[in-house]
Amino acid sequence: MTALVWQDVVLAIGGVVGLASKAFALYDDQTVWSRWASIPNAVLYIGTVAAFATLGLYLTALTSACSMLIWFGIGIWRAPSDDS
Repeated sequence: MTALVWQDVVLAIGGVVGLASKAFALYDDQTVWSRWASIPNAVLYIGTVAAFATLGLYLTALTSACSMLIWFGIGIWRAPSDDS
């Protein structure tokens, strides 16, 4: 397999931008995000992480895994109180 180092770095940098905005949403206790939106986003990242890892894009897989965890966190701690 050809080394995809520069591609991995570019994709990972793009992923970090998304991580920053999601991390702020998780950190900010004023954020409210429906579980109907956040949990499906988290679950869909499972395939993305696996795909990037099997392609050898490990930095991108790592940033995707972090995004997935943050989405789960948003679903757990930032859902409205009346969201079931």
